[in-house]
Amino acid sequence: MGYIKKFFKPYIDEAQVYSPGGVLRLLYQQRQDWIRMMSNESPFEPSPRVLEAVEEAIHKAGWYYDSDFVELREAIANYIGFEAERILVGNGSTEILDMIFRGFINPGDEVILSDPTYPLYPIRIEVAGGKNVIVPKILPEYYWDIKGIIKSITPRTKIIIIDSPNNPVGNTIAEEDLKKLLEQNVLVVLDEAYGEFADKPLTHLAKKYENIIVTRTLSKAFGLAALRIGYTIATPEIINYLTKIKIPFNVNYIAVQAAIAALSDKEYLKRVKNDIARGREYLHKEISAIDGLEAFPSQANFVLVKITKPGVTGTDIEWKLADKLVLTRKYTGKAGLIGEYTRITVRSMDENRRCVEALRKIMREY
Repeated sequence: MGYIKKFFKPYIDEAQVYSPGGVLRLLYQQRQDWIRMMSNESPFEPSPRVLEAVEEAIHKAGWYYDSDFVELREAIANYIGFEAERILVGNGSTEILDMIFRGFINPGDEVILSDPTYPLYPIRIEVAGGKNVIVPKILPEYYWDIKGIIKSITPRTKIIIIDSPNNPVGNTIAEEDLKKLLEQNVLVVLDEAYGEFADKPLTHLAKKYENIIVTRTLSKAFGLAALRIGYTIATPEIINYLTKIKIPFNVNYIAVQAAIAALSDKEYLKRVKNDIARGREYLHKEISAIDGLEAFPSQANFVLVKITKPGVTGTDIEWKLADKLVLTRKYTGKAGLIGEYTRITVRSMDENRRCVEALRKIMREY
């Protein structure tokens, strides 16, 4: 049956498959008392308005919905202060990113990334036939090497990707540095999946620059990860172009109604942002005070923790926390990171405290 592979596109056949979970995900499915601090999910239920909207929308599950998502685009437009014609809705921001890669990358085109970064990017770039050009970030803060990025631009460069706040570090790019990249003759994709948690999101730059494409999501601060709602902001020309790639009815009616309700509840969003900020500050302060651990400053809903005690690995911490029913994400060996790391999602204060206490006990054992 090996002959069938002759029909495969080589650059797709050779690409990896992105897996957000693994053994710990399977463990969680077996135990319902785990603390989920591994996937940057919201620790809170969605807004009560969302729950009401979902309950009402389920009765229309047999209907097709407006594939242009006019009502939702208007709600997003009101939320971010852009015209609806500059917004495109996707099945999570991951689908939007995939549309961008498929729409702009020809086989052999280059996309500049800065490791460490979201590991989905290079995989989906390869599926689109693109070539990943990696510019390592600058230690010790893992900040973007702006001069290095600009120097890496060639005639084959199509896109520069900036995720800010960055996953997994949690830091943000300075506005002036992003402007330097926007002054180059390439597309700049600004992934602001964690933008609601940042002190100063940079979405507004899409009002000035034609070559920026901003992607955002309702998965994080709005707590709608399972419903898959993302969107992009760009010029009307880019939006019209990407619309030709978009699959009709790519977002389901129930998710659309939930998103509209979520965007209308400003008080809920304010509470979530405040609670996450307090929890993030607590985790950063308390973890950094533990001998052998160093938490990075973050403007997302997680903290990256470097393990500085000799002989202790990210795998050690991951599994010892799992023994205490706390699930985190090991980041040892991930592209661009030097040393041993784990990433910890901000949860409720009770869960945050349980995680910190578990880390204290674990590190005292070494």
